[in-house]
Amino acid sequence: MNAFKDASIVLTGGGTGGHLYPALAVADSLVRDFGFPLQNITYIGNEESLESHKVPTKGIPFFPLVSHGMPRTKNPLALLKWGFEMLQATALAARYLKAVKANVVLGTGGYVAGPVLLAAQALRIPFVVHESDAIPGLVNRLMAPKANVVTGAFADVQARLKVKDAKFRLTGNPVNESIGKISKADALTQLAYLVPQNWTESDKILLVLGGSQGALSLNEAVFNNLETLIEAGYKIVHQCGNKHYKGVKSALLEKYGSETPFNQDYACLPYIENMPAVWALADLALCRAGSMTLSELFASQTPAILVPYPYAAQNHQEANARFVEAEGAGIVLLDAELKHVSILDKLNALAGDESHLLQTKQVLERLAKPTATKDISNILLQLL
Repeated sequence: MNAFKDASIVLTGGGTGGHLYPALAVADSLVRDFGFPLQNITYIGNEESLESHKVPTKGIPFFPLVSHGMPRTKNPLALLKWGFEMLQATALAARYLKAVKANVVLGTGGYVAGPVLLAAQALRIPFVVHESDAIPGLVNRLMAPKANVVTGAFADVQARLKVKDAKFRLTGNPVNESIGKISKADALTQLAYLVPQNWTESDKILLVLGGSQGALSLNEAVFNNLETLIEAGYKIVHQCGNKHYKGVKSALLEKYGSETPFNQDYACLPYIENMPAVWALADLALCRAGSMTLSELFASQTPAILVPYPYAAQNHQEANARFVEAEGAGIVLLDAELKHVSILDKLNALAGDESHLLQTKQVLERLAKPTATKDISNILLQLL
């Protein structure tokens, strides 16, 4: 008989993949590693955001509500409308928590987590706050001091969240358990439908990744450096983002007379589902510095040029990237610098010789937290 048959765990957080995917990784671990019933896991998220599409595909019941950030205005009507929305969302979240008889709640950040965690607090339901970034978001800053346990990916975040040692756990970020466990040969097989058939294990493969939605500035950097990189022997996997895909293809057609130039060396894709295989394929990366991207870099031991998203809240992506650079595991390149530097020169500096590359990979391995997902899952189960 399942020891958890009457238990109920609620997950919340969203708006971006950095809030959603850690929660989904924990859900996978609860079921796989601890035998927790999938049907006893519930997700409360924003009906307008990424989680509303992704969560149901995992077989997890999704309960929607509407929550936005506080408007940056002094307009009293706008503030009043937002306050009323928050009250409605918190009341609805409380009804959801009662309906599923929640025993514990995990919040991974984003505006939607606010009303859910407030409702959990009012109902005296234990809750855990997980902070993925070096600089915490507003919801986590407000709710962490009230949480039963706070987990984080960066040691410095404890002071920023103002939580005591007894409450804080430096776990790292939950990531897909397959990342770092797939060989390059197996990755080529798994991705045979996406990448050119002539690619081999000995090829130098560069992954360009602008997060789940792509990044216009990284797309332009690839476009401007494409021939140089290919002439230098790189094969390139480029996730450009669904909303940018047509624009990238049009630009390629205009410049090269084909939407698929260099099709033996360059694969441009709108979105990639099988990220564990892609990380296994990559020797180096050019990417944003979101917390989940960095955790996947660590797990896969992929040295990277990190281009922080310049408009991230409190510039937290640059803080993330500077931490990695200071550890000797990557190079920071600011978004504004992309048009003025050679990507190839930066890659040469990143890779260096074999000794330097090995040293970088050892740092990445040290930064990885392979037990993060299980650790956070175990914390939730202990609070049941």
